[in-house]
Amino acid sequence: MRRVVSLFLIVLFTTFSSYVFCIGQTEDEIKANLPKMLGANNVGKEFWFTIPICFEDESFGWQNFVKIYVTSPYRTNCIVEVPGKGYYSIKKTIPNDVIEYAITPTQGQPYVKGGRDPERPDEVFPGAGIHVISDDPIVVYCVVRYHWTSDGFLAIPVSSFGKEYIVAGYPVDPMFRANWNYKLPNTCGIVAAFDQTKVRFTLGGNSLTKTAGGLLPGQTVEKTLNRGDVFMVSTQGDASDLTGSRVVANKPIAIVTGNQCNNIPNGNQWCDYTVEMDLPTFTWGYDYHIPNVAKQPKRAYPPLLRIFAKEKNTTLYRDGKEFGYLRGSNGIEGNGWLETRMNSAMVPKVHYPVVISGDKPISVTLYNPGVQEDQYASNYVNSDPFVMVMTPYQQYQKEITFCTPAT
Repeated sequence: MRRVVSLFLIVLFTTFSSYVFCIGQTEDEIKANLPKMLGANNVGKEFWFTIPICFEDESFGWQNFVKIYVTSPYRTNCIVEVPGKGYYSIKKTIPNDVIEYAITPTQGQPYVKGGRDPERPDEVFPGAGIHVISDDPIVVYCVVRYHWTSDGFLAIPVSSFGKEYIVAGYPVDPMFRANWNYKLPNTCGIVAAFDQTKVRFTLGGNSLTKTAGGLLPGQTVEKTLNRGDVFMVSTQGDASDLTGSRVVANKPIAIVTGNQCNNIPNGNQWCDYTVEMDLPTFTWGYDYHIPNVAKQPKRAYPPLLRIFAKEKNTTLYRDGKEFGYLRGSNGIEGNGWLETRMNSAMVPKVHYPVVISGDKPISVTLYNPGVQEDQYASNYVNSDPFVMVMTPYQQYQKEITFCTPAT
């Protein structure tokens, strides 16, 4: 488990162009433009999210934080609070700059779990959500900054929340338990932005998946959440995975998924905490440009991709050539989602950007591998596992402002 030597942050302040319904548009074109028409982007005045548990054992005794970065073109009041934990802080933004809030893991996470502690059963944590609210539009980026492990995500505002999600997780590596008796689950946090939110969670995963609450693939649990409540779901056991789980609610919700420490792929050290905020299905698109983040000279293989279907009977294409077919729209691997390397021919050090497409709306999440597979035992590449949800071409912006906080 290697330290992230440097941490850089890019916060995007995005603006959508205006869209109107036009005579002559097909139903598919209208559906494709709906997210833009609805203003689905990362700019907002209110945010709710949570922090899946991070691996603290190796960072114990150091100052570990959940850091929240806020940027805005305006000078505006901004409040960050965790109602159920008693945390509250108000600051003024600096126009076109970044302000920072530091929350302890105990305040920011619904719960804290040591690496050798048992997985915690699926549970609702009242008021444990992190709430960010402002008078004027802002963009929020969250970084879980432990001494020896870090990751982060761009937050989605309440105005862009959805009522349906497919979870993008990753399986628990069996070597954790076999070698060190570590239990490092894949967890998913569901956050309610409104009172009396009814949530239905149907477990996906694989043949080895089960949750710490006893749920098996295909089984469903229902919860009623109030504003700020967090329903945390945790895997239990080796190779268990939440990927493909379907979450449906009667009101808009947020979902944040992570692994306490993650080997990508399993068996490939060294692990790192991973976290990402899942995107609602109404924002999914047809075409995804996948960058070559593994182009460093020493990276042997390309990243992994997990591809999800919104509708049944979806055909998948890589650079225009058919390579996959998904019969379902959620559930276990091979039904509503699949995993593949970014490039079809996995030749060492030969990898390149690709376009992943579907004949129906899809979602693509990129998983950066650990460095052990690069086989440089005395000089590892400086890259740890991370997870990044991809943005479809249909959601591209025409204006982006980059803000980078001081280190």
